[in-house]
Amino acid sequence: MVDARCRTRSRRATAWAVLAVGLGWALAWGGEVGTRLEVGDRSTGAGWLQLSWALNRVNLSARLEGDLLCGCLRRVQIGASTAWEGLSTGVEAVALATGRVDLSTTGSWKMAGRTDVGLLSAQVGGKATAVDVLGSRSVMAAGWAFGRLDRDPWWVELSGTVAWPGGSPQGELRLGASGASSATLSISGSGTSFSLGAADPYFFVQTHLSLRPAFQTIAVGMEKGRVRVQAKVTVRPATLPAGSLSFATALDPWHGSVLLSLAGAELEKVTVEVRYKLGP
Repeated sequence: MVDARCRTRSRRATAWAVLAVGLGWALAWGGEVGTRLEVGDRSTGAGWLQLSWALNRVNLSARLEGDLLCGCLRRVQIGASTAWEGLSTGVEAVALATGRVDLSTTGSWKMAGRTDVGLLSAQVGGKATAVDVLGSRSVMAAGWAFGRLDRDPWWVELSGTVAWPGGSPQGELRLGASGASSATLSISGSGTSFSLGAADPYFFVQTHLSLRPAFQTIAVGMEKGRVRVQAKVTVRPATLPAGSLSFATALDPWHGSVLLSLAGAELEKVTVEVRYKLGP
């Protein structure tokens, strides 16, 4: 019992020491510190510190995540990336509180150019991850491709992904029109959906109808200056309607939001998030 308490105190002390060092770096690097609290059937609390720094063509980043209820460190993530012309590459390491360490590398290429039929853009990329390099050691990989053609106000997108091992290729076709009023049709292996939206300088309304799986979502809201309020209702066959009411505001360097989640007429969960921008 005494040893367990000592280990718990040691982990908490380590977490606070890492956080203090991270805050010092943030003042020089720039970044963000934030917290998210959820109150419901199962209350949770999370906090994070995110750092970023540009060094010539190299972008360095770090992210620390902790559990506020136990005061312990949950996840550490560091990475580096660079981009030249349309080519970008990056490496990343993630360490979890359980002792698991994952290493990954990514690469992508993108292009854009105007043609006789409109603006054409495309991107291809991939990611390889060595999972639990200190333990069971396995490898995962994923690739993606994306293409889009814009001819105002119309546009069409075609995207595809594939994962290894065990993943089957997935594709999606999306087409629509944008502007003060918008419409989108999405067709993929997982289903078909249709969305409509309209907005003026202060108010907006959106509806999303999915044919497979079957559900409909309606959202209405208001946005003025740095304040945004939105109400959303989702209806599925043979289930109670689910809804939410959200309030968000931004006053640099502060950003905050409150989300009320409802199941039928009952309040299911309250989520509060606060973020603060650090550094220059």
